[in-house]
Amino acid sequence: MAFLSKFLKPSGALGSLFVATALVSPLALPAPAAAGPEDNSVVWASHVLPRVLDARIHRRQVEQSVFLQIYDALLDFDSELNYRPRLAESWEQVDPLTWRFHLREGVRFHNGEPFNAEAVAFSIKQYAELDPPYLYIPNWAPAWPPTAEVEDEYTVVVRTPEPLPNLPRLMMRIGMLPPQATLDPSYADKPVGTGAFKVENWEQGGAIDLVANEDYWDGAPKIDRLKIIAISSAAARVAALQAGEVDFIWEAPLDRLDDLRQDFQIIQVDNPQSNNLIAFNNLAVDSPIADTRVRRALQMTFEGQEIIDGLFEGFAVEGRGPVPSAAYGAYNGDGYPGRDFDAARALLEEAGYGDGFDLTLIAQPGSFTNLTSVVEYLQSQMTEIGVTLKYEELDQGQMSEREPTDTWDLRTDGTAASTAEASYYYNTAKRNFSVDCSTCDELLAKAQQAGDTPEREQLMTDAMHTWWDTSPWLWSFESPLVYAAAPKLQNVELIPNNWTLFRNASWSE
Repeated sequence: MAFLSKFLKPSGALGSLFVATALVSPLALPAPAAAGPEDNSVVWASHVLPRVLDARIHRRQVEQSVFLQIYDALLDFDSELNYRPRLAESWEQVDPLTWRFHLREGVRFHNGEPFNAEAVAFSIKQYAELDPPYLYIPNWAPAWPPTAEVEDEYTVVVRTPEPLPNLPRLMMRIGMLPPQATLDPSYADKPVGTGAFKVENWEQGGAIDLVANEDYWDGAPKIDRLKIIAISSAAARVAALQAGEVDFIWEAPLDRLDDLRQDFQIIQVDNPQSNNLIAFNNLAVDSPIADTRVRRALQMTFEGQEIIDGLFEGFAVEGRGPVPSAAYGAYNGDGYPGRDFDAARALLEEAGYGDGFDLTLIAQPGSFTNLTSVVEYLQSQMTEIGVTLKYEELDQGQMSEREPTDTWDLRTDGTAASTAEASYYYNTAKRNFSVDCSTCDELLAKAQQAGDTPEREQLMTDAMHTWWDTSPWLWSFESPLVYAAAPKLQNVELIPNNWTLFRNASWSE
């Protein structure tokens, strides 16, 4: 703990800073300031910008959050992760392979095309026939691809080749597409949906300008414009908020909450479906970390609670399994082993690495609060067993190039499960970190066959237990989703799976 002493601050009643709700609301705010901007706009600062706006090919969390402003799915989650009807008013499972959706009438896409069963069937076919294939096929497998049949103008039947008890959850990532506009070669540059906001201006890699959809089926938004910009530095995001240049920031740095609370809203979502981690690279087959004994030895070089207390202001909980504890089908075991240098050295000796070795950790700035200090702490601890941890800080483009290679051993990451299920995290890890666990795959396949039953949840938990035994992460933690907002911005809806919805946002008087 001595190493972290330079980072520690006196403890305080920081818990009182947060709002334990999924809606933005004022908390101990100063006297009312001026109302929102004259143009009735909101500027939202993220740490990165989307690379795509096309619903068919989005993949990153920020892309999902922008997707939710432009598109609607047949259903989504409310703040308690209950199903909420959107473009479908109701649905039922007809048999293990068949679902029927009853659609909302009178909805139109931004370009005026009608939303109906034909549009749903068209959309599902678009996702099913993508080339390269739809990114989230592993979450459907072996029930991919789905097919859709128009039963009448506002009723559609969706079929899968294998049982898929969680199909409604997976349909949340299927944004509905307008049949005519989607076939235009320029569609990806200015996509069209049925959502609360329309794309006004966007160039790939640049800021995104959205305008209110005045004809939105769920009522016109109360704000006229929504601009999404990127500020990679957490400190710079805070400075922009304080200067009035932005109105809402993602991932408010935990070490700045004391400064912000006097003049801004601090918003917390508890029990989020979000996993923060330092992952091992399974493509690095010639690295020492390919040996599970080495992974376990590295886990024994530090105390995660020291990081949480010293660098995260206490606002985190160590992972007890490979996925967040609140996820459906999670395995919650004993967690990480904690510091034991002697046991770590013995494992390295057994694995043939008693003389030590070098490792490389890559990360984007702002991946964690106090990221540089976290890395320095890990470096200091690993030297005790002869391991030199090298650190490379990469920008977004560099990270995209390095991720699919064997040129790194560890990297930071964060995953939020749109389905709120443990299997989602596993399938994401297969894609992002080349995880290979045949027993896990077999158990998850059995879970899909079990239907919506307790047996399915138990099989999923067994798969997560098996995965956990392979030591997939150096470390992981769960922390509240923490945002900061202008004092008069209200009704931004925050969903625990890290969705941010502005369709009901407004400025108070």
